[in-house]
Parts: sequence; structure tokens; C-alpha cells
Amino acid sequence: MVFTSQPHDGVRRSGASLRPLTGSAAELVELLDDWLAHPAEPEPLIVETSGSTGAPKRVVLSRRAVLASVAATTRQLGAQGRWVLGLPPTYVAGLMVITRSLVAG
Repeated sequence: MVFTSQPHDGVRRSGASLRPLTGSAAELVELLDDWLAHPAEPEPLIVETSGSTGAPKRVVLSRRAVLASVAATTRQLGAQGRWVLGLPPTYVAGLMVITRSLVAG
């Protein structure tokens, strides 16, 4: 599943199924929640970086990698509290804020 705000020919050429997210934040949360709850390891996510070190790039993330990041953040910062969604939810940092919130309940 591709989490992007813009179509990108490079993703199409890679064989990934391009599904730009143009719906509401609620739609994104529902898609991500379903992906996290999938009984087997689902297809990886393809998300955009913010481009803080240059041009934004697309990265591939497995559910295992996403959940490992959630666990590491929880160990360092705890699971309770509020998160600021300061970047678009289609960027990896924004996606992780939503994922941490879903996992924390």
C-alpha cells in the first residue's frame, strides 16, 4: 500500500500498487488500523520522507519495522499523552504519529 499525496511514476515502475491517499484523515486511520490488524504480514507500506536532508524519498516499511519503531518510541517516551501531527500523515513521521496512537489505544 502506498501512502502518498502525489502519484509517482517510479512507484508504478517498481510494481507496487499505487493508491494515493486523497480522502480524509479518518480514511487514513481506518486503512492503517486494518493494515496493523492483518493476521499475516501484509504488503509493506511505501511512504514519503519529509525531505529534510534533500528531496523527499519513498521508503518501504514492513509492519514488523513499523511496530519495532512504535516499541522503541514507547520505551523512550511512554505510550500515554498527546502527539502533535506536525507533518502530513502521508509522510513517514506523520504516519508514525498515527500508528503510535492506534497501538496505544
